[in-house]
Amino acid sequence: GLLEFYIADSISSTMDWARGGIAPAELEGQRFFSQAYEIGGRTNPAMQVFVAREQNAGRGREGRRWLSARDAGVWMTVKTTLAVGTDIQGLSLAAGVG
Repeated sequence: GLLEFYIADSISSTMDWARGGIAPAELEGQRFFSQAYEIGGRTNPAMQVFVAREQNAGRGREGRRWLSARDAGVWMTVKTTLAVGTDIQGLSLAAGVG
């Protein structure tokens, strides 16, 4: 599968970007980078990582506003497709501390 990285200076929300809800005009005129890597052969699912130096409309749990100041942290969303029946128990804990 492919591991794809998308990196922007400023974005409204990395989650919205991952879901395709960002208008192309939002990325115009800013530094933008994308890179893809082949990992683990064709049997692995694709994974996309959306990273921004700052989010100006980030959201946390239950839609709460997420403060995402420029260069004050890592603001990202990871998007992947899992096979039906994949055991995801403990996934949020692994992602939170990993």
